[in-house]
Amino acid sequence: MFILNLSLFAYAQQQNEIPLTAYKALQTKLLSLPNEERYLYICDYDDIIQDHFILQQMLYLEGRQDSDSLNKLEILHAQYPDIEKKTSRDFLETAIYYTKNLEQESQFMQAIRKEMEQLHGYHDRLSAIQDKADHISSISIFSDPASFSSKNIKKTAEDFKNMQDVVITYQLDKGIKEALHFPFTDVLVILMIGVIATALILEEKEKRLFCFVRPCINGGTKTMAIKCLVMGISIACVILLLYASNLIYMQTSCGLGSLQASLQSLGKYAQSTLHLSIGGYLVLFIGTKWIAACIIGALMILIALFSKQRIFCFGAMLLVMGIEFLLYQYLPNHQSISVLRYINFISFLRTDVFYEMYYNLNIFQHAYSLQKLAQIIMITLFILLLAAICIIYTKKQNLYSQHTDFLSRKKKQKLLPYLWVQELYKIFFVQKGLIIILIFMGIQGYSLQHNSIYESIEESRYRHYIEIMKGKPSEATDQFISSQQQHYEDLHMQYDKNEQSFNEGQINKTQYDYMQNALETQLFNESLFQKAVWQYEYVKEDPQREMVVPFGYERLFFNDEVNLLPAILSIVCLTLLFSNLLCTEYTHRADRLLLACKKGDKILLHCKLRIALICGLLVTLLAYLPGIVHIFNKYGTLGIHASITSLSVFVALPSAMSIMIYLILNFLLKLAAIECTVFLLFFLSKWLRHQSQVIFLLLMMTAVPLLLHRMDITFLDAFSLYPLLCSSSTLIKNGQGLLVCFSIIGYSLLVIFCYITSLSHYKLAKQNSRISRLYLKYTKK
Repeated sequence: MFILNLSLFAYAQQQNEIPLTAYKALQTKLLSLPNEERYLYICDYDDIIQDHFILQQMLYLEGRQDSDSLNKLEILHAQYPDIEKKTSRDFLETAIYYTKNLEQESQFMQAIRKEMEQLHGYHDRLSAIQDKADHISSISIFSDPASFSSKNIKKTAEDFKNMQDVVITYQLDKGIKEALHFPFTDVLVILMIGVIATALILEEKEKRLFCFVRPCINGGTKTMAIKCLVMGISIACVILLLYASNLIYMQTSCGLGSLQASLQSLGKYAQSTLHLSIGGYLVLFIGTKWIAACIIGALMILIALFSKQRIFCFGAMLLVMGIEFLLYQYLPNHQSISVLRYINFISFLRTDVFYEMYYNLNIFQHAYSLQKLAQIIMITLFILLLAAICIIYTKKQNLYSQHTDFLSRKKKQKLLPYLWVQELYKIFFVQKGLIIILIFMGIQGYSLQHNSIYESIEESRYRHYIEIMKGKPSEATDQFISSQQQHYEDLHMQYDKNEQSFNEGQINKTQYDYMQNALETQLFNESLFQKAVWQYEYVKEDPQREMVVPFGYERLFFNDEVNLLPAILSIVCLTLLFSNLLCTEYTHRADRLLLACKKGDKILLHCKLRIALICGLLVTLLAYLPGIVHIFNKYGTLGIHASITSLSVFVALPSAMSIMIYLILNFLLKLAAIECTVFLLFFLSKWLRHQSQVIFLLLMMTAVPLLLHRMDITFLDAFSLYPLLCSSSTLIKNGQGLLVCFSIIGYSLLVIFCYITSLSHYKLAKQNSRISRLYLKYTKK
């Protein structure tokens, strides 16, 4: 569960348009400055970035020479007449950004400045609240001291007046905000609550042990108290583990800032009246989340006491949570019924949203703080649920009888006609594999919906040149290049003439600057054109090469977000899907019964293995194809049938290989890497025979090294699946072609070893069974 949460959290964070490294670099820069200088630094740097972004837009529009672009250019000149005097063109070429390019930097700094301005105006807003409270209190309709409105105004003014001594530390809230607000972590917490709470009761009911526990000496209240204590400790461990993983990841990726700073130093909590440090708030957050989770767990135990089957227990709890969600999401914010919206399981679980707002509830015309009232209600409800559980467990007599008619159950069982149908039924319905697939597809859909590919102005302009020169070299392309070269030569000549005229005194400084700026605007795209010409000359060296836009293919072959993260998600999905496929036979002592069946040995193993391999293929397609289609929709498929050497980074590969063939080979290596995990899973299942141990060891061997690579910890790359999953990066950028070859050979041998070992298990088991029968026969004689 920890690895699943960390994998999904890392995957979601990598889909952000602004890289986390930008936040980490800026956070480091802010922490190196005195607190009073941080706001000025953000404002000054943002002004520079926005001015140069506007200048870059002007240069781009001037280079297009169409009517729409010229109209936009006139509007920008009218809005910013002095922009060229305030900026330096050298900045566009020499600046080192926190992000990848100027466009991202502009977007990034706008968001950061807005956050810093919110912190900078914190004490001004406190003063405004006091002034507004005094002004509203003087209005006749709010002057009645017995009314809720009057009491709410006074309480709000008093609460925020106590915050005047808060010291604001200028730092980013990205790390804390993302770590505490990831919704899938709450989903995992709820799932674990269900597993823990129902296992404490229904495991005993299913094994017919429930009716034997209560008559024991300590089988009454003491037993149930221990069960509730175990539930609380287990839930605490789950919450600490999941949220600690989120916080550790954000600390390494973008930084959390100073935990000693006041809570209001996080822009998201500017309206909070909690007088706490950020570290103290994290303790309060975990404690509140724990109490809310324990309430849900206690309610599930209470339902499980009356349940005979898990499906009824989970269905009842799902109904309760669904009603609570509808109340939280759609209940109108009216004073008379809004208490049901905020005093709510969903509101308690969304602890970060719960504490970031300031709200007073109207309880019999008195203003009560939402947070304090909710804390009292949660503690009271938890105590009442524990008392109800103990009373019902000890007093109610018919909880323990569970009538079972084995003959009727046997008649209702339906035999499936084929072995593979039976195995599919076990995987997807009995072991709830269908839920795992649906969650996997939901995560893929979420990531695609929130994943945007940003194309800079330079890339757009360069792609414009490539699309004109596309395909194989031709006379038309040569003529276009000659005309553009002549155009730029004329511009340089005119530039030199203007400089000579200025030196001779024929034009003044204003005329010189105006004329030179206009020429520099047109010369802005010359470097991009020269880059396209260099690529054209490279293409002419081999008749099989063509002019192609490289950005989409480079992203497809070298981007870790495209190559690595879907693989981690696929490995986790397949591990959860098939980890109990073989282990369940040993858990229920069915392995020896299967050996006695006609198809219970190699035939059954091959059937399970084929199903796992086919599912591995489908999961891999679901993981990678949406990303590939997304990239092709953005950049197009221009030149996909051209030689792979059309991309200069692949000059060492055979020119007869097309980009399409290389893309297929690249995918086959990824598929081979993921299918290796299937064989390894079967081997570990036969060896360990315990589901949790198989999951832990398999993920430690496959997914964890890939996650460490995402954190720039690369010492395990040579021993992991990385060379197969990111073969282009390993082969081209790192120049480690032998590592890819050795990985292919090594994992092929590992697959053969796992397969032979799994088969030999049946031979050994049959021999042991034969020896046991002979021994029994001998002893009888």
